[in-house]
Amino acid sequence: MRVMKFGGTSVGDPDRIGTLCDIVAAQANTRPVVVVSAASRVTDMLLKAVQHAVATGQADDAALVARVTGLLAAFDLPRDLIAAELDGLHEALEHVAAARAATDADTDRVASYGERISVRTVAAVMRARGLEAEAVDAFDAGMLTDDHFGAAEPLPQSEPTLRATLEAYRARGVVPVVTGFIGKTLDGRVTTLGRGGSDYSAALVGAALDADEIEIWTDVPGVMSADPRVVPEAHTIDCLSFAEA
Repeated sequence: MRVMKFGGTSVGDPDRIGTLCDIVAAQANTRPVVVVSAASRVTDMLLKAVQHAVATGQADDAALVARVTGLLAAFDLPRDLIAAELDGLHEALEHVAAARAATDADTDRVASYGERISVRTVAAVMRARGLEAEAVDAFDAGMLTDDHFGAAEPLPQSEPTLRATLEAYRARGVVPVVTGFIGKTLDGRVTTLGRGGSDYSAALVGAALDADEIEIWTDVPGVMSADPRVVPEAHTIDCLSFAEA
């Protein structure tokens, strides 16, 4: 079996979400597990909303709501799919605004909603296209971490719980669409694994399931020799060893 991870640009607009669904459907016979990031720009918008709440005492999530509900509308999906997440986000921002301060735990709580909204959107699009899929918050599947908010590390007991929970979805013929980036402490506080943490999440899920492959899908053709925005002659590297990568 394989774990298929899709980053923010791969879930960032309707066309790319459609492509993601096609890719997963083509591998449905392998009973994959899908891990997704927040849609592109959403995590940055969430962190800016925290800063705004601290600076002004106002919880302003209008731009973020427009961004994520726009993706739903493109597929004629109802806002109700993510209503609980939007309510939770607004409540978290109101808490920060009232305090005019944000702890690392507050910031992680707000930041987690990007992935939580993303899995529900992607799973709903898959279902609309005839693929059995369910959204899964990683912490509900067993992703337990320490309390190093902003860069949390998984606890050893995560692995067997992740394995049992996700295998149960697969046994039912369901593709679990799992949040990258986030977990929870033993006392139930939401954590993040740090920026880029969705790749880490996919690796943890793959290890727990003893996956044959962990695929990191993106919207560029490969690893380049340099940033092409800085080095015009940069080229795609055909083959990298593990050490070079």
